[in-house]
Amino acid sequence: MEWNGNALVSAGTNLNGNPFVTDEQVAVSLDLTHTDATLYYEIMDNVIDLDLGITARSFDGEASLVGVTQQESIELDAVGPLLYGQVGVDIPVTGLSAHVLANWINVDEFRLIDWAAQVTYEFDLLPAVDAGLILGYRSMLVELDDLDDLEADASFEGYFLALQLHF
Repeated sequence: MEWNGNALVSAGTNLNGNPFVTDEQVAVSLDLTHTDATLYYEIMDNVIDLDLGITARSFDGEASLVGVTQQESIELDAVGPLLYGQVGVDIPVTGLSAHVLANWINVDEFRLIDWAAQVTYEFDLLPAVDAGLILGYRSMLVELDDLDDLEADASFEGYFLALQLHF
């Protein structure tokens, strides 16, 4: 997930230990590339699905402010735990299902809410391979309040289409 835009930073704005000397118009870039590993327990698995667990999210991104007189960037390399939950309904015999899933954390200066709602159609592709088409909507909100001198509010949202394969 990447975002680019423009902003006016005020003198004293600090990114990676180097404060901006004057007010300056900057190009802002935020890269929240991440990988998840989720351990969960299936509480229910019939027409109604319910899973609860924990996700380890590994961020490998960057935030940067690039102005005419100064440019600063900071690497966003961190692994953090999130609570995980998923609830869904499978419509028997049709291959159709609908699910809502979320990852969440709210600790000290850091808050992340990442959720998706999706409809899935699963079908047999080959004798040993099942496939599925997923149409969904995803939203992620990140709020940093003075975390290592960094303050930011960012939200990403939009529709997605995916193909899944089960071997």
